[in-house]
Amino acid sequence: MADLLWLDSYSGQTLDELLALTDQYRVDSLVVALEQALEKKSARPGVNLSIEETIVLAVEALEREVNNGGFSQFFINSSCVYTPLIVDALRRIVCPVSANIVEKAIQAAGFEGLPAADLMKALDAYHAEFMRRNRERFVNKDASDTEALTSASSSSDADSRSQEASDALEMELDTYDRFYYQSGEDIAGQLFEFVRANKHAIQL
Repeated sequence: MADLLWLDSYSGQTLDELLALTDQYRVDSLVVALEQALEKKSARPGVNLSIEETIVLAVEALEREVNNGGFSQFFINSSCVYTPLIVDALRRIVCPVSANIVEKAIQAAGFEGLPAADLMKALDAYHAEFMRRNRERFVNKDASDTEALTSASSSSDADSRSQEASDALEMELDTYDRFYYQSGEDIAGQLFEFVRANKHAIQL
């Protein structure tokens, strides 16, 4: 059988049409297309996503960020909004190994079980500390970006973790990054099957 193709982007297919493309396109590319479709849907005024649709976005955000930059990247980018539900999302799609790894990473970062307002403050503090520690990675950006990063770092000094604690956390998260990469679970495949089984609750 010939190698399956990569679907470059979502182009208006219905959910059933996307689900029927597995004999032509890689499942992970079809899941990316589903994510793109749901992101477009969520941007429409007055649209509320179902929990099943939100699970697709949460799992895809985790996959994209952790595979590109580890749990630190998941926690500092807009993907962090899925922190409260990502462990349950992974369990819903039957990826228990990955769910346990993610749960431990969230526990290590101190985010587990926090009320929404406290979680947002904790994520903001983590973001500011990450920028302070990694400022040299961004100094070649334009002046406005550098100024914004400097401002974010200076405003968070009082709330930053000690250097020793911050170093220890990043090392621990690096360990969970490796565990995640080596989990052996087919997250894209499991997510696709979850979509297939719950298509009544997913509309593009």
